Amino acid sequence: MLGEDSAFFARSLAARFRYPRTESPELPRVSQYAAALGGYGPLYDELRALVTADDAPTTVHTFFASLPPLLREAGAPHQLLVTTSYGRALERAFHAAGEQFDVVSYIASGRSRGSFRHTAPDGTSRVIDVPNTYATELSLAQRTVILKMRGQVDPSDDSTRDGFVVTEDDYIDYLGRADVSGGVPSGSPRPSGEAISSSSATPCATGTSASRSGGCGATCPSRTGRGPCTRIPVPRSTSCGAGSTST
Repeated sequence: MLGEDSAFFARSLAARFRYPRTESPELPRVSQYAAALGGYGPLYDELRALVTADDAPTTVHTFFASLPPLLREAGAPHQLLVTTSYGRALERAFHAAGEQFDVVSYIASGRSRGSFRHTAPDGTSRVIDVPNTYATELSLAQRTVILKMRGQVDPSDDSTRDGFVVTEDDYIDYLGRADVSGGVPSGSPRPSGEAISSSSATPCATGTSASRSGGCGATCPSRTGRGPCTRIPVPRSTSCGAGSTST
């Protein structure tokens, strides 16, 4: 994850929830254990604390935030940035640069689980119910769009709206729902993998994807809201750029 250390998260959660030292210390497995032990509430609280404790923009975030003026001068579309990060370092970099942006984030829990939420520059947000028609609301001709594939710390600081694809069950459910290529509106390039792209079009594939690891032997608390395959709204653009930065 760009700007976040998943190994550090795994070690911190393992210590907090007394994860067995004999077990594999992978973040999805440690998180699964934590959710089974105490529920998703304590797990989310700990993740929020870890994410917000070190959420300052890096030079990479600052670089992306510096591109909009150059793209406008060249008459090119703005960027579609796809990230697996839970934090807001990228958004902070754009704020510091005085650039507006839209955020589309995966909803990992609650009644709208499996859908995406659009947060506009003015802070208003809404659940995207019909992606193929909603894509017109996300124009790369106007501003940058940040697509957060694994959820996020909610920008309103309302912890009840946080959502993270982090446990093994989360990933299994996510992979069962999120047909990324099938969800792109007709006529748009189809993204693949998880990357942060510096192009003005859909992200280029990095060849990486979330893996489905084995069970940890604990029973995860049931979560409601299972539904049909998620379709992701992606702004229309003309071509896929060559440059990308792996998450």
